Amino acid sequence: MDAIPGDDTREVAGRIALAHQEVRLIIRKGRQGVGTAVRAGIGAASGEAILILMGDAAERGTDVVTVARKMQEGYDIVVGNRFVKNHRIAGYPALKHCANRLCNLAVRLLFGIPTSDVTNAFKAYSSKAVRRLDLKSSGYSIFLELPMKAYLSGGQQLVEVPVSHTVIPKRHGLRILRDGIPYFAVVVGLILCRERSKR
Repeated sequence: MDAIPGDDTREVAGRIALAHQEVRLIIRKGRQGVGTAVRAGIGAASGEAILILMGDAAERGTDVVTVARKMQEGYDIVVGNRFVKNHRIAGYPALKHCANRLCNLAVRLLFGIPTSDVTNAFKAYSSKAVRRLDLKSSGYSIFLELPMKAYLSGGQQLVEVPVSHTVIPKRHGLRILRDGIPYFAVVVGLILCRERSKR
């Protein structure tokens, strides 16, 4: 991670890493995008399970434990679902909510992926499910590309668990117009790959 004025995440993470030898802090230069950070994390991980979250306090610590324990039951992919039973997240912008629900519905109908929150960053994967994936996304679309490619690679057991979500305003967060095109590109690219494999 690179230092941002007013953000002491790097210092806090550094202290945690010094105190706990199992924690590895990866220092990256410049603004390379959240997708490249996720890919770097996957490449550096050495355990049997990889749990991904935004780290901005949007998730509850108790939910992190719940997702981790679900992985211990033998699943390859555990999705933290923010929208179980059509739950509406307080403070989640209406336009973003609609775009999210439409994207998730389209992915489920087109690919049969058994979750209604495939776009949530908060997921856990078995290392074997993600190690050999050819991931391309440098931005937020990694959170769609990663679970789709992991599930569609075959034989992956996916389960979802309900999680809470707190909306955290971000200066450089996901934007529908800016980030929508890469999300669309991920879906179209996987459709084309599927059609080529049928020939």
